[in-house]
Amino acid sequence: MLYPEGQIPEVLWKGNFESAERSFVVAYLRPGMRVINVGANVGLYAVMASVLVRPGGEVHAFEPSAVSYSRFLRNLELNGCRNVTARRAALSNVRGQLLLRVDPQHPSYDGHRFVEEVSVAGTLLPSDEIVEATTLDDYMTEQPGHNIDLIIMDVEGAEFAVLQGSIETLARANPTMLLECSKHQEDTENLLKKLGYKFWVWNVIEQALAPADFRRATRLGNVVVRREGWAARP
Repeated sequence: MLYPEGQIPEVLWKGNFESAERSFVVAYLRPGMRVINVGANVGLYAVMASVLVRPGGEVHAFEPSAVSYSRFLRNLELNGCRNVTARRAALSNVRGQLLLRVDPQHPSYDGHRFVEEVSVAGTLLPSDEIVEATTLDDYMTEQPGHNIDLIIMDVEGAEFAVLQGSIETLARANPTMLLECSKHQEDTENLLKKLGYKFWVWNVIEQALAPADFRRATRLGNVVVRREGWAARP
């Protein structure tokens, strides 16, 4: 259950938003798993994961926008998600500060916010936010245990930078990823291939992953990134 505030609750109400992606998350997650949610927005996937990994599992979620983060915390409270660690921050390939900027073509869409380096952003706009940034590699050094079962990432074009800051974690923990990639597709694909990953889409009817071309899959929606295939078991 989500408070009816923000772009994602609205599209959920109006239509079947990311139904295949949500089906995969429901099929894949089990009690005791650890999930990283990068670009949590108001918490759709974090709330889902929180319920699915109980008991014993945990979710670590990152959302830099002040408005979305406030709504996210309300949704965690509404759903009793005590196994979620929420942090108002952007993940990237650097530590420090980044500029969070709304989409000039769709300024009312809270799901369309982009990070930029402060030094190259130009004149600051009234709607801009200066946000904390860190890397997943640095964050994971602070956590007890290094296992990650699933990374869910939707960061509006910053995927390559997030992955650059996650290389040690990806090599060590070997997580499965559910990834939106709207920019730098060639660089992102090459980086993931070097780490031994392959690309898949979720077949809802077969309840199994099907091999996919990375760039075609990312044009159509989210891609599952994993070293080997997987199918749900009854």
